[in-house]
Amino acid sequence: MQLETAPQALEALACFAHLQQQAGQPEEALTLIGLIQHHPSSYQESKDRLAGLETELQTVLSLEQVQAALVRGQAGELWGIVAAVQAELDPSYVQSAFRPTVLSTAG
Repeated sequence: MQLETAPQALEALACFAHLQQQAGQPEEALTLIGLIQHHPSSYQESKDRLAGLETELQTVLSLEQVQAALVRGQAGELWGIVAAVQAELDPSYVQSAFRPTVLSTAG
């Protein structure tokens, strides 16, 4: 996936924050929330959608963990985080998993 603009990247990261929560990675999700909430290119809709997730995550982590994760996100650099997420997703696996299989009719 090629993300061309900061708002697109932030929207994708908002979706990824939900996936991280579902995967049992609350601190990582909160780090993304911290970035998205404080980035000047974030859509308000993205911020609003993450408010409920942030509240939910605050119930499973200590106050110190929540604050530290949000601060990490605020200090994060958007394109560096996008690159890290893309590397974590292993693009070769993602592409092969969703590429239709071509059946050979020769022979």
